[in-house]
Amino acid sequence: LPDSFEELLEQRYFGTAMEMLEQKIEAQPENFEWRMKLAEVQGRHCNNFAGAEKIIRQMESDGIFSREQIQTAKMRLKEWRALLPQN
Repeated sequence: LPDSFEELLEQRYFGTAMEMLEQKIEAQPENFEWRMKLAEVQGRHCNNFAGAEKIIRQMESDGIFSREQIQTAKMRLKEWRALLPQN
């Protein structure tokens, strides 16, 4: 298996990438970027927008992040949805 998070994504080891991020988040739950990367893997790479939304809702309910960070998270979710191919 690849060693870095970026290599895991490149080689489409999404489950392993998410496990890596979940471990990091457990150790440092206040890390906004790691949580956003987890939401991005769910939504953008796995097309699991319900999972990405759940992560962002959890971030909001945790009360750790600022209103601006939550707004950023919601905007990124919209951007990832917009990248989906239109039928």
